[in-house]
Amino acid sequence: MATTKDNGQNGYSLPDGWEWSTLEDCVDILDGRRVPINSEERERRITGKDQSELFPYYGATGHVGWIDDFIFDEEIVLLGEDGAPFLEATKNKAYIVRGKSWVNNHAHVLRAKAGITTNLFLMHYLNIFDYHDYVTGTTRLKLNQGRMRVFPIPLPPLPEQERIVSRIEELFSDLEAGVAALERVRAGLRRYKASVLKAACEGMLLKDEGGWVKDESKLPEGWKWVTLEELSSDANYGTSQKCDYNENEFPVVRIPNIISGNIELSDLKFAIDGSGLRDKDSLAPGDLLIVRTNGSRDLIGKSALIRRPLEKQLYFASYLIRYRIADYENVGSWIATIWDSPFIRAWIETVVSTTAGQYNLNIAKLNKLPIPLPPLDEQQRIVAEVERRLSVVGEVESAVEAGLARAAKLRQAILKHAFEGKL
Repeated sequence: MATTKDNGQNGYSLPDGWEWSTLEDCVDILDGRRVPINSEERERRITGKDQSELFPYYGATGHVGWIDDFIFDEEIVLLGEDGAPFLEATKNKAYIVRGKSWVNNHAHVLRAKAGITTNLFLMHYLNIFDYHDYVTGTTRLKLNQGRMRVFPIPLPPLPEQERIVSRIEELFSDLEAGVAALERVRAGLRRYKASVLKAACEGMLLKDEGGWVKDESKLPEGWKWVTLEELSSDANYGTSQKCDYNENEFPVVRIPNIISGNIELSDLKFAIDGSGLRDKDSLAPGDLLIVRTNGSRDLIGKSALIRRPLEKQLYFASYLIRYRIADYENVGSWIATIWDSPFIRAWIETVVSTTAGQYNLNIAKLNKLPIPLPPLDEQQRIVAEVERRLSVVGEVESAVEAGLARAAKLRQAILKHAFEGKL
């Protein structure tokens, strides 16, 4: 094994007894044994077979499917070759696989050399390593084998490696217990939010209301069923113009701009040729944007309401549908308030169609969306009560998300200290 004494070139000095090596001197690289198989072929091979006959199929970031055979039957380290989050510090790039497995060509396959290092030590180091000078590409980063081979690896004596791994695992176990507690709080908040929205839809949110049980016909006194079409003056699809980040006078709102029921403009793209766009194609207060096609079932049907005049003219992409709500200050607020309720969500999921892995909605289907509509004064009181309750939920959610973010950063701090010999 070739090793070098530290000269500071890798960003920090090593403790006594540690040495710099390279990845290729520490591992066996088993990439030549990988076999990629497309999803159609995998599906053909596993159809009709019992789960006990199948083996996990792995890619750049983890388990991606099943297959009826295996290539490896041992503990190995998988490191993304392309498609891994190389430049996202808090996300893992390497992971351990044990037992029978099949690996495609989107992950490098590594096995620690006995007596030099261990798979766990290697995996933890690869999840703190700085990949900036080693990956290539722009939209999809790639780590080729040649660059991977020369990764500098800080190597303590083997007993010290084992002690470091043991300490990392101990600290991570404590950290994961805290993360699990935060996740339980987050799940509880989601359930509470769903219950609030359900009660709003059913007229049971306000204490002085009798409420109703959803049976497609009965509503509280004064309420009525209306369709989304009846509450709108117009509905249409967005522009199919190609977009990029070169700023011009034709900004286009896309699916990533729809966040938590609002429009977020920090990641705008612009129509390359906006000459065909008209003023009536632009967004205005009262416009309800709905995601109509996406590969994620969770995203399909998500919405955002334009609640106030925009500072600049905005258009919207073809993956979105726009409904122009006739009375946006009142009815629009009511629709936006109940949109994420279990009732609306369940209805959307019953009418979604799938084609080639994409979920799809269209105007014809959404026109028929039934909406329980209370009298105006009751709408306003329910909306105000929902906003009051969910504002509290939002504050707690923010605290939970901040805690989870701190936990992710703490994981990185633990690894950084470990591989500087400070743990």
